[in-house]
Amino acid sequence: MGHCSLKNSGVLDKILVLPSLKIAMGLMKSTATNIILAEANELPLKHRRLWLSTKFLSKLERCENDNVFLSINTLKEWNQVMPMKPPSIIFLFVFISELEYIEKDQTFSYYKFCLKSHYSEIKMINLGLEKHNIYNSRSFLVKVNKELPNFCEIFTDALETNRNSVVGVYSQGLVDISEGIPSFYPCRTAELIAIKKAVDIIKNKTNITRTIIFSD
Repeated sequence: MGHCSLKNSGVLDKILVLPSLKIAMGLMKSTATNIILAEANELPLKHRRLWLSTKFLSKLERCENDNVFLSINTLKEWNQVMPMKPPSIIFLFVFISELEYIEKDQTFSYYKFCLKSHYSEIKMINLGLEKHNIYNSRSFLVKVNKELPNFCEIFTDALETNRNSVVGVYSQGLVDISEGIPSFYPCRTAELIAIKKAVDIIKNKTNITRTIIFSD
């Protein structure tokens, strides 16, 4: 291969690279492009563009099999409260209402919609507590019992010290434990460990049917 000028190199890029990118992204909508994709055993443009978009989204949002969520899913399956959720890519289409943008736009317009990460609606309850109010502790319990009656209340927390970290689980008349964990665990992980302990307690108590775990 011989050398060419920068100008001619730019022309070659426009001729070769841009059409290739458009074909790959599903932007060059022509009979020839559809034939090429069909011969290459690839998806049609409409489905290919949607697949590429969701494939990219799945790389941006990574889901880990966290022990806490695995335990909670096991509880749901055990109580037959909710069937197991479908694969992430399949369920993704439920939350994306702007699918036509993905099919028609010249770019992948991820900024046009918000991807919800929860699989069911989460009820937000405003207890009306005021910051620095000395009666908050008592008011909190009264209002929780009013909004969510007949629930077993379990509180979890984690504390970092100079030497180690401590996790705690408390429920009046049920459990009151605190345990030390290695100091290299970050605070977020310590909080999850405390929640995991609370979930394990719930699983082992057959007389508990309705539980709320409070965590910060």
